[in-house]
Amino acid sequence: MDILDRKTAPAPGAFTAVKYINPESHQLRNGVPVYFLEGGTQEVTRFHFIFEAGLRHSDKTFLPAATNQMLAEGTKKYSGVELAEQIDFYGSSRQAWIDHDWSGVGLTGLSKHSADVLPFIAEILNSATFPEKELSLLLNRNRQSLLINNMKVDYVCRGLFFSTLFGKNHPYGAILEEKNLNIIDRGLLLNYYNTNYKNGAMTVIVSGKPGSDTLFLLEENFGSSAFHAPSIQQNILPAPVSSTQKNIFIEKPDAVQSAIMIGRRLFTKTHPDYFPMLILNTVFGGYFGSRLMTNIREDKGYTYGIHSSIQSHLSEGYFRISTKVGVDVCKPALVEIYKELDRMKEEPIGGEELNLVRNYLYGSFLQSLDGPFGSAESFAGLLGFGLTYDYFDKYLETLQTVTPELLMELAQKYWNPEDFYEVVVGKM
Repeated sequence: MDILDRKTAPAPGAFTAVKYINPESHQLRNGVPVYFLEGGTQEVTRFHFIFEAGLRHSDKTFLPAATNQMLAEGTKKYSGVELAEQIDFYGSSRQAWIDHDWSGVGLTGLSKHSADVLPFIAEILNSATFPEKELSLLLNRNRQSLLINNMKVDYVCRGLFFSTLFGKNHPYGAILEEKNLNIIDRGLLLNYYNTNYKNGAMTVIVSGKPGSDTLFLLEENFGSSAFHAPSIQQNILPAPVSSTQKNIFIEKPDAVQSAIMIGRRLFTKTHPDYFPMLILNTVFGGYFGSRLMTNIREDKGYTYGIHSSIQSHLSEGYFRISTKVGVDVCKPALVEIYKELDRMKEEPIGGEELNLVRNYLYGSFLQSLDGPFGSAESFAGLLGFGLTYDYFDKYLETLQTVTPELLMELAQKYWNPEDFYEVVVGKM
């Protein structure tokens, strides 16, 4: 009998062609685009109702988030409890989410009950009332959370980092303060809701195994409402105003750990260097086997975890290194982080290490497209930037062809210490 060798990893296979679930596009009579991504074996359907109502759409820091959180707290016909009970009765679940650029409402449930539950989503999106009692509870909960979070070094560090990068008056850099909560009232929520939801730009993505009548149900429940198709470009943001101070230290005398964030503004996912920078970042600090983890966690034992990332909002992007370390090793940890950055600029990545990262990223990419729900999430990420599946093909091509020499050149170009902002909160 052959004995399985568990000590030697199998040789990685070649990349194979990826089959995407191509969306079938339709349009409701009010112009709202609808995309169907059908697949899977279970008779389950997920609806995503996506709006141009993210944090960037108001100069009142907490208003978009409060509106999104309050959508299902009551409508003209139903209380929040009644809505939750009705949706739960049919074995469905409702989700609400918001980021800097978009917000949305999700609904997941058995396909055979779509006709029963979609009217409740239509009620939420057309007739939300934002009851005073529930709003007061929401604001009080957030005041308590803010008090607690402001005692956490990583929370304070994160807020300072982004306000330093983008400016505290920019939507990508705003820091939540109690004064932002105190100005919120029901009238503000209703105005924001009427503009950005009830009369807002909406996109619908349907995934799973919808019934043959699903498009009719969407037309019936949403086609005559005041929603409209998304604009080519969302509201134009002012240019970020980065801080002139590159190194910021906030002392917390009682801290047992210090939070560290280092990084810079960068580009969005449409930039030609975005894909190779993703690969470079993964080698450096983007997965558990990265250089930062190997050095600062495994070798030095300074932290439980350290991570670097490249992120893209619609209008701006950034590179960030983040970790929490013991206060007694904060300075040595900073030294090691910059040492690893220098290595990326001075030494080409070895072939074995690069191949490991290639296969890790390829596997992660395949996982992101697993099933119709994962495919719908990935498709939504393309749609907001006006991209198609060709974008993924270019990513896979870059993943296979990028060279160590190019990655080193990009590290030299984008990872100069004089371009970085360093924020430390705790003790040094």
